[in-house]
Parts: sequence; structure tokens; C-alpha cells
Amino acid sequence: MFSILKPILWLAAGLLAPALAIVACGGGSTPAGNVGSGANSLTAGEYLFEGGVSTSDLSYAKIDPTTGKLSSPTFAASQVSNSGSFPGLVVAPSKNFVYAFWSSFSLLETFEMKGPGVQLFSKKSGNYTVNVPDQDSLILHPTGKFLYVVMSNSESSIQEISVDTLTGTLTPGSAQKPLDYGGWATMDPSGKYLYLSGYGRIFAFKIDQTTGALSPVAGSPFALPQNQMPSQLVIGGSGMSLFLYADLSPSSGFLAGIAGFAIDSSTGTLSTIPGSPFQSEDAPGFLCVHPSRGFLYSSSSTSLAGLQINASTGALTQVPGSPYPATAFGALALDPMGKFLYAANYQSSTIYGFSLDSMTGSFASIPGSPFPSVPQPNNLTPMSIP
Repeated sequence: MFSILKPILWLAAGLLAPALAIVACGGGSTPAGNVGSGANSLTAGEYLFEGGVSTSDLSYAKIDPTTGKLSSPTFAASQVSNSGSFPGLVVAPSKNFVYAFWSSFSLLETFEMKGPGVQLFSKKSGNYTVNVPDQDSLILHPTGKFLYVVMSNSESSIQEISVDTLTGTLTPGSAQKPLDYGGWATMDPSGKYLYLSGYGRIFAFKIDQTTGALSPVAGSPFALPQNQMPSQLVIGGSGMSLFLYADLSPSSGFLAGIAGFAIDSSTGTLSTIPGSPFQSEDAPGFLCVHPSRGFLYSSSSTSLAGLQINASTGALTQVPGSPYPATAFGALALDPMGKFLYAANYQSSTIYGFSLDSMTGSFASIPGSPFPSVPQPNNLTPMSIP
């Protein structure tokens, strides 16, 4: 899931931060397509896709499943017509395709993924590309059947795009037009509801599981504190107890923190969690939820924090050893197994790695960290090939 909002806000504040950002907290491992044996089969393992501000290239590092160490980045793909702007991307559950867009090029593009290793091949003809102006974020339905692109312009909208999971072709569908500027989108684990950040509120939509069309949830939009404009939304919890979290920036008389909402699993409506917002010393720039959905991690210009999610109430409490002092931490990603946490450092062009305690959620630096990355990294997307 990809968004440009938070980095822009950081730049406006005079801080060194990326011009674009992507955060992904896990990856699926369903065998299909080019997974398996054969000359074009993808090489099994865990990978971390990387993108940076100063290049249109997309590269990946291989994750050591035992230690969490990252290899040096290996080139995977590029959009040569759009140099200087890296892509936001999502990986299809089948591992056959990657969908990426270069915001300055207003293009959503399909790549076929093949081996040996991991290689991306652009499919530029026919229905494999869609012109989508002013993209801000991109999210894929858990089935891989629907893509949603958020366009932030004078008529902010969410474009639904149907995906042929066998061929990778794209067919634009209906669009929803919220009343104000839309930004970051997230989806519940079942793919039943989609949530979108707006000025001072969160829009909620029910997803038609056959067509992918969106319809507003009753009571939407839902209010945020002090007309905040969060750039990230994430969902934690499990089963019938799901919770939505949004980053909050400091404003007049208001401290930075994270707002929390309980999700009604039968209707998709949101209600404020008691104790929300959960305040922090510094504005959280990026959020990421552990695959178990029991822990939430946030990065800022000064620290990396780990928070335990109360399974019943959704309340947040610091994990042991949190926060971890840092400088210019940006995009976050967790390996698909939830053993390691990675934080991009835009200033030093490195990626910091941390091993995670599965019981407490606490984290410790991986030996050899930080690891070399693409220049000015702020695009991290994990993937597992069984």
C-alpha cells in the first residue's frame, strides 16, 4: 500500500524526508503461477522490494530467514520514461504479477514476475496499463481480483480496477468521489471493508465481493480529533475484534499520537476506542502492524516505537524497550513470517533491521544492521516465495 502524504507533510515541516513512501507489513505465500519447478520458476525465499526517491528503479534484497540479514539490493525493473520517481507497488497473491505506478507518469503498470531469482517483465500493451492521474495510494483486495487507486486532486476519488488473476489484465470500473481530499486506504483482512483517510475524518466503504464496487458504510465518514489529516491507516486485532489506527500530527493544544477505532465486523462502522488518542512524544510518520495483528510499530524522525494491541479493547501500550532512539526512520516493513522488522533511513541510504520477540513484541538490532539499500529508500514491500 502506497502513499505520498506523510512525506510531503514532513518536508513542509523542514525535515529531511522522502517525496513518496510505501509501507507494507507482510506478504502472502500462496503457491501458484510461476512458483514451483521449471526454468522460469521464482527462486524460493523471502524478499524485500526497495524503491528510492532519486531513481525510477525497483530493486529487491533477499532476507536471511534465520538471521534477518539483508543482501545488497538487486535490480528488478525500471520505468525509463519516468526517471527520478520510484513506483508504489502491490504483489498479486498468485506471485504471477506485480502492479506498480509511477505517480509523476500517471501510469499504473503490470509486470509479470518470473525466475530464476526474481525478475519483472513489463507488459505495456493492451489492457495491462491504466492511465490514472494524481495517484496517491494503491491497495489490492486479498483475492487479487480488485485494485483500488486513490486519486487526490480537485475531485478526489477512488478508482476500482478489476483484475484478471490468470492473465493480469486490468479493467477500470466504477469510481467513488469523497467530499474532500482522500489519501491513505486500508482494508480489513477479509476484504469486506475499505477505509480512506480524509481531512478530519475517515471514509468507510463496503466492498461488493463480486464486482468490487464500493458503497458507503452507514454513518460514514467518521470524525477524527482536531480535524486531523492522517496519512496512514492500519488495522490490528483479529476475528470479531478488529481495530483501525491512524497517525496524528501535533497541532495547537494537541500532542502527537495514534487514534484508535473499533470496527463493527457486521456493518463496518467505527467507534472510538476508550483512551484514544494514544499520545506519543513525537509525530508517528509511518505505521505497520505485525502479521499476528497483536503489535503495532511506528517510526518518526527521532524514534522507533512498538505498541501492544489489547485483544479485547484495542488499547495501545508500549512494548518492553520501546521507544528505540533513531534518526530519520521512514518506511517500515515486516518479513512475511513476522520475525523481523525493517526501517528505511532516507538520510543514510540504509535499512535498519530488528529481530522481534513473538511473545512481547519487543525488538533488538540485528547484527550487521544497518544494511545497504537503494539511494534514499522509502519503499519497502516484503514478499515470500514458497
